[in-house]
Amino acid sequence: MPTRYIARGVISGVPALALVLMLAFVPIQATTQDAPTTDKVSPILEERCVPSDGSIADGTLLERYTVMVVDGKDVKHGHYQRWRAHPYTLVEDSWYFQGELHGPSLRITYSDEASKFDNFVQRVKCDYVGGKPSGTRVLYLNGLLLKEQHYFDGERHGIQREYHENGRLSSESSYDHGRPVGSARAWEPDGQLRTEFNYKNGRPDGTWRTWGPNYLLEHIEHYKDGKLDGEERCWYASGRLMFVKVWKDGKEVSAEHYRDKDPSEDHGKSDPKDK
Repeated sequence: MPTRYIARGVISGVPALALVLMLAFVPIQATTQDAPTTDKVSPILEERCVPSDGSIADGTLLERYTVMVVDGKDVKHGHYQRWRAHPYTLVEDSWYFQGELHGPSLRITYSDEASKFDNFVQRVKCDYVGGKPSGTRVLYLNGLLLKEQHYFDGERHGIQREYHENGRLSSESSYDHGRPVGSARAWEPDGQLRTEFNYKNGRPDGTWRTWGPNYLLEHIEHYKDGKLDGEERCWYASGRLMFVKVWKDGKEVSAEHYRDKDPSEDHGKSDPKDK
């Protein structure tokens, strides 16, 4: 049997007897952006009624897409759109090639009006190749950019950024084919540096630092090949030293703990693990 191509739409609330009711034929362009093309795709969009809950039909279009029928199976091919019924709004606008996401994709999430959370509209834009994210993926919340990520062949690759609602940078890191590399930093909404970590070949490496309010250093530790190695220090909010530990190849060698008071009153108490 030769391969044939059709297009379908899903309509909300149609009785079960009207499962395959034809509504209209509308010309469309059935090629994806940046995807291989085929002259066998039908230029006609066939819209059908497919009830989702058995309710009375109100003519509301919930899905609109083309399908390629191969060996008796339907696979999406071309432009795909989906809406929610109440209120009637678009929730997805994507492109497919032979059943896989291929090209630009937009997905929209709306908060439930009865939710305890504030109303929000979240939009995620991403490029796909062969069903995998490849290129830039961005997330907006109520129109504000919150995430900007880069992918290659389904894995994070390149600079990854997140933003606070005030527009300031929240975090920045780098990935190489899914593995974190180089420096990763995070900032408070006021722009103060909060953390600075380092990675090598996907594992912690080098010095890791964490700062508290007023740029006071809270914690510092050192890694080698993914394991703690060297001296680790932690401070109270007052700025006084909390403890000092020494690590070797991921194992604790010694530790000294201090109380949050004048160092002259307490010169340090050795941990039972001290050697």
